[in-house]
Amino acid sequence: MSGLLTLHAAGVLGKQNCGKGGVGFIYKFDMKVTMEHESQTRTETEKIEKAIHKIEEEIPFLKSVLDAFKEIFIGRTLFKANLSDLPNILISPPDSFQFSQGVPLLSGEMLSRFIESWEGCVDFMTPYIEKGFPKIKPELTRLKAAMEKEHLNLKDCMKALLKGQEKKINEIALQLETQPLILKFILDQLMKPFLEKRIEGTQSLIQTLPWHKGYCPLCGSLPDLSLLKGVEGQWWLRWLRCSLCGYEWRFMRPRCPFCENDDLETMALYFVQGLWHERAELCYKCNRYIINIDTRKFTEEVVMEVAAKGVLYLDILAQGKGFLPVAFCTWNMPSVSRMV
Repeated sequence: MSGLLTLHAAGVLGKQNCGKGGVGFIYKFDMKVTMEHESQTRTETEKIEKAIHKIEEEIPFLKSVLDAFKEIFIGRTLFKANLSDLPNILISPPDSFQFSQGVPLLSGEMLSRFIESWEGCVDFMTPYIEKGFPKIKPELTRLKAAMEKEHLNLKDCMKALLKGQEKKINEIALQLETQPLILKFILDQLMKPFLEKRIEGTQSLIQTLPWHKGYCPLCGSLPDLSLLKGVEGQWWLRWLRCSLCGYEWRFMRPRCPFCENDDLETMALYFVQGLWHERAELCYKCNRYIINIDTRKFTEEVVMEVAAKGVLYLDILAQGKGFLPVAFCTWNMPSVSRMV
């Protein structure tokens, strides 16, 4: 490979001479509003609403939580669809040896560059977050006020979250008179559209390379879902879904993605009668769990963001038995229900 690829939101537009700059990708998003684009966005939001409605019919007690997240999912979908003029970022293919040893493609510093152009996300997303989670409206108001007075740099907040700088997050939460979990929740909703949009173009860099780790080969984050894909009664493959960027990769079954334990005697499946296609995969060695969804049951495309929230009942049950999630997310902890 001897050139750079110029990627636009609609796809690869062509090669570009790289000279001595090495091999990599330049991301250049130019989202022009077209009828086709509007139709595609409308289709995505309709999928979200349909998937949520279906889960609410099957598990009514999740309705309040799902309705809250529906507002955020729709807001993020619309915001992603209108992202434009993101700065170009050069990304080189991974070193094959380092990658084989478990070094993901993107470092924390590179991920933080993905959200450098956050202008507009607060004003755009705040109404959706407030509508879904009205109890945290005061926190959103204080966040916006601190930004307007230049007492707070949102980019620095997001970098602290990406790099796992808990001390800094706690300090910012104290400054905003809020809980760290609520601050993380808000930042997560503002940051994800950028990360998901950027990640779309990086997948081809690693798709042909072997990866056997339980964390994401792109960003290094732990998975929030385990998935079975294939044809029911014939074959299946296990996949993991990244809790941060949403990338999916093949993974061995049975094996715990957290501690890589594959001893069946120290593992178990936990599910509710009648909902066998959704289960918690428990590991007694590290005392962690991950939710597994058998997608072979579904005749329509599974909306993964919705599906992850639709199995919150298993998170509650597994944590009630003393297990912790493989990936701590701002939505899979019991306290999320108190924000609705």
